[in-house]
Amino acid sequence: MYNKVELCGMNTAKLPVLTEAEKRELLVRFAVKTTLFWKAGATRLSLSATESEISTMEGKMNVQDLVLNLEAAGFEADGIEEYLACWRMGDIKEQLTLLSRQRAVILDRLHREEKQIDCLDYLVYQIGKGRVSA
Repeated sequence: MYNKVELCGMNTAKLPVLTEAEKRELLVRFAVKTTLFWKAGATRLSLSATESEISTMEGKMNVQDLVLNLEAAGFEADGIEEYLACWRMGDIKEQLTLLSRQRAVILDRLHREEKQIDCLDYLVYQIGKGRVSA
């Protein structure tokens, strides 16, 4: 049994209780959309009505959510357009290639930044040992 309350003048007892799958889907959508709020200049693409849904393992994902996910993964507008063109043609192999390429770019950036952090940590260590002086 869930305790329902009045919230902002609305009686929550009238609202349906979400299933675990619905809660998970809502959290994923919120996380993807929230991620994009901080991304400056996120490009929005015009999407046709015929592209309104994409099949996924857990049900349907609309194209807008797909675009949001690609943006959150760091795709630029041209990369998103290229991905959607592959999707429209049903070219799954090329879709996976594009995703794999973007993953490699992000991973390379991550490794480069990890090395930068290692350099900073080394300097902090050397300063702590009194080995860096003017």
